[in-house]
Amino acid sequence: MSLYPQPIQKLIDHFADLPGVGRRAGTRYVFYLLQESKKDLSDFAEGLESLKKEITLCDECLNVAKKKKEESLCEICSDQSRKKNQIMVVEKISDIESIEKAKAYGGLYHVLGNTLPVKSQSKNKKTGSISLDKLLQRLKEKTKTGKRVEVILGLNPTKEGEVTSQYLAKKLKELEANITLTRLGRGLPTGGEMVYADKATLKEALERRKEV
Repeated sequence: MSLYPQPIQKLIDHFADLPGVGRRAGTRYVFYLLQESKKDLSDFAEGLESLKKEITLCDECLNVAKKKKEESLCEICSDQSRKKNQIMVVEKISDIESIEKAKAYGGLYHVLGNTLPVKSQSKNKKTGSISLDKLLQRLKEKTKTGKRVEVILGLNPTKEGEVTSQYLAKKLKELEANITLTRLGRGLPTGGEMVYADKATLKEALERRKEV
């Protein structure tokens, strides 16, 4: 039997399901919200609801973007000053923020959404295949006129990230397209995640990238 009324327990369960939260922190968040004013809770709920109403994934790179009736592009893909012949493949949307803060990269991105090949715990299927297919199609379109595109493997230097980089390198070489394949150079600590790296480290990794 639960110690708390159903509405509280249900909300705790939702928070506990979030990555890196867990039940203890989820419980703390719920009781914090209980002490907030009605207006603050209303604003919080409105913000959550707007995620589905107003936000979607970019039609090009799968970064977050505002929903539009026509093509929905993120701010980076919409920016004409970005280098259109560079695409950095990252694991998570939050990795883009880390790289942008380093101010050492002016190209485009592609978000895998997960490492490959990894099986989803819920559906027992390989995740990220849709994103990978989209990347391959995107590269075919960009290189069909003969233009050379640099694809930078910007995945986290973890065991999963290394396996994914090898897998992607194989798939990209199978395209036989006009692609230069590079990966971030030394600087990022092995086993670490990009989101925790400082600006200088990320800048060094970008500047020292090497061809695969």
